[in-house]
Amino acid sequence: MTSPPRVWLLLGQRHGDNAQLRALAADLGAESREIQLDFNGFCQLPNAALGASLLSLRGRPAEAAPPWPDLVIGIGRRSVPAARWLRARSGGRTRLVHMGRPRAHPRHFDLLLTTGQYAMPDAANLIRLALPWQAPLAEPPAAGPARHVLAVLGGDSWTVRLDEATAGTLLHRARAAAARHGLPLAVATSPRTPPRLAAALRARLGSAERFYDWHAAGGRDNPYREWLGQAAEIVLTGDSVSALSDAVWTGCPVQVVAAPERPWLRLITRPGTPLRIWRRRGGNLALGAPPPDLDALFADLEARGLAQPDPEGGWRLPPCCAALEAERHAALARLRALLPCAE
Repeated sequence: MTSPPRVWLLLGQRHGDNAQLRALAADLGAESREIQLDFNGFCQLPNAALGASLLSLRGRPAEAAPPWPDLVIGIGRRSVPAARWLRARSGGRTRLVHMGRPRAHPRHFDLLLTTGQYAMPDAANLIRLALPWQAPLAEPPAAGPARHVLAVLGGDSWTVRLDEATAGTLLHRARAAAARHGLPLAVATSPRTPPRLAAALRARLGSAERFYDWHAAGGRDNPYREWLGQAAEIVLTGDSVSALSDAVWTGCPVQVVAAPERPWLRLITRPGTPLRIWRRRGGNLALGAPPPDLDALFADLEARGLAQPDPEGGWRLPPCCAALEAERHAALARLRALLPCAE
């Protein structure tokens, strides 16, 4: 009798990344072991210098012991040296799957799963997904009629800086959608929302419009997941791919308000400049890789027929869960083919 395949997940410090790993393992249907990686300062070195090693870890994880796994799934560049070390210890038998961008040559992996914002070059073992791997909603859509239109205000990053004009556009479009559906409006902020923007948005809301301020509430009693499942339509700022994925997987229409890039990034990567090529093609560079390019992600969604440019700016995504499910099934078939039971 064939023993079940051994699948290990290399967890890091980012909750969103770990959630993607767990969601993929759950969809794969195989039992998995979680290996928590704790990084030291050497993790800042390029992966080419670290090679197949544990030099970037604060000691070898106790769970990383024989029998070695059949499949290792990692995410983010920092997990790559440990994944390659595990393959070396298995005598080359362990298969490697990587999510995101590894900042290492594709030949080191059996399968790469990435999305459009990472500007990864094409490869035979690379699958470019429309959106990051997503777990089902914790709160499924309500069985009865929708209760509201949901607006989600994101936040700043080192490439994006939201302003009051963006928050105002979000509120304007969400109110128009609420009027079209004949429903009230619910508004939620995120952990990255600047308090000044949350306060400005709150000041413009009416008494009948529900509001959840993440910082004011300290993240407690967050209705975000519940509100997602109750929405007839979702309007959000385009600064977070994970929030976009949450919205799209509800199966309701989604509007995206473009998030303004920081002036320095717009300046150096404007069309016609040499760094434009770096932004569009350099996602897997070992050193100096560009930041995620959300415009490239939306261009990819447009090319797939999953998004249309909004005449007022931003994008509109009609319900597209069926297309995303078909994409996931195809990716899972490629992944299952790596397991020993499929050989």
